[in-house]
Amino acid sequence: MRLHIVRTIILAGAVLALPTVAMADAVIKKNHMKVNGLRYYKANAHNVTLGDWGDKKTPVTQANYLEQKGSFKSAVKAVTVSRFKMSQAGATQANVIGNVKVPALGLGLSGNDLFKKLKSGQYEFMEIAIRNKVQKFRNDANKQKGKINQLKQSDKHRIVSSIIVVISGSEAQKMGLSHQGKFNGTWNGVKLVVQSDVKSASARTYTPGAGNVYAYMLDKITWDQKKKSKRKKIMDLDHDQHGIN
Repeated sequence: MRLHIVRTIILAGAVLALPTVAMADAVIKKNHMKVNGLRYYKANAHNVTLGDWGDKKTPVTQANYLEQKGSFKSAVKAVTVSRFKMSQAGATQANVIGNVKVPALGLGLSGNDLFKKLKSGQYEFMEIAIRNKVQKFRNDANKQKGKINQLKQSDKHRIVSSIIVVISGSEAQKMGLSHQGKFNGTWNGVKLVVQSDVKSASARTYTPGAGNVYAYMLDKITWDQKKKSKRKKIMDLDHDQHGIN
């Protein structure tokens, strides 16, 4: 049974009551992590960011990953943000650090320390996902004709629709993030500003470093035309989960 909670946010003098649900803990495997039923990619996460696009690679002896070729990060503006912990069930250090460049996370931790801090709850995860991706993001991406012409050349091309970073629980708390539901925010390719009931804008701001991504979601593209030479715009984006397709 899911627990429904009402979260009240005060924005620009208006009080908004939003229904929310508690985020599930992340189950981590060597080549992916599973959150709320979705399987996220881990391999090559340090080389991608929100709005990137590239080739989805499925090597036989390695984890699936995205080979980054370009980016629509300038089309990413509105995002949703959520906070969740690592599941204790079956958690192992080998799974946590598997296919992850731990130094690139920018935390100054060894793999052993990262595992211990995630297990203790001192460190958690934060997901930043494109909001209105099939409307605002899609429309803005379609305006970038040069990139669209490159993107349409292969049906293996995917777009990074969300990223997951490791964050301390205290930092997430200062930003006003709870473990219930999703928060709106803005993203300019460099920093995140969360819309929460915390008054200080600086406290609600998060700036990840290059390579700080722990995991990510890929989206498959539906085009206006099947024939590549006739394609002019993205019509839809759907999750392409790790190990599903």
